[in-house]
Amino acid sequence: MVNNNFIKIYKEKTEENKPNRIYYGHTLYEKNIDNDKMLHYKYGKKIESVQKKINFSSHHFLIKKDVFNDIKFDTKLKNYGYEDVLFQIQSNYKFEYINNPLYHIGLKKTKYFLLDCEQGLYNLCQYTNNPQVTKKIKILKWFQNLTIAHSFIALLFKHSKKYIITNLKSKKPSLLLFQFYKLGFLIHLKYDFLKKRK
Repeated sequence: MVNNNFIKIYKEKTEENKPNRIYYGHTLYEKNIDNDKMLHYKYGKKIESVQKKINFSSHHFLIKKDVFNDIKFDTKLKNYGYEDVLFQIQSNYKFEYINNPLYHIGLKKTKYFLLDCEQGLYNLCQYTNNPQVTKKIKILKWFQNLTIAHSFIALLFKHSKKYIITNLKSKKPSLLLFQFYKLGFLIHLKYDFLKKRK
């Protein structure tokens, strides 16, 4: 816990009596990180923490019991990843980001973090043609905007995948390479998905 007012801040929000409101707060990351967890740390601190200001995260949040019981997550999602953002997009509730931070104490080793990432991309593969979702999730924007280059990206990804993974597992992982890894993986997933439907 970052401060002793964590519960108090959420409690004060309940007294504002705003209907259908879901509150969620900031996520902080401790500095003393093992090298094999460095990718999760860097991505969380520099990317996810910034995106949380506009994209709902279920790391910690406050919701009324009756609203929680009414939650319907997308049943098409069979894997981990992006379920909270997709819930935000598809729901009628109002999400409010507040200054109430909490530490993330579940950082994963890179090999497991990459598996989580890949599972999330499996989920997104179903939404590449959904404008509402594409507008909200940056990797889908890239997927759409770079359609003309998909074949080249897929080829480059295939031949550089081993090198990229080596970098991502190092003590100085490149977030740019990680974003390329996600894009290349998503393109491969999408075209494999289309082949299976034929």
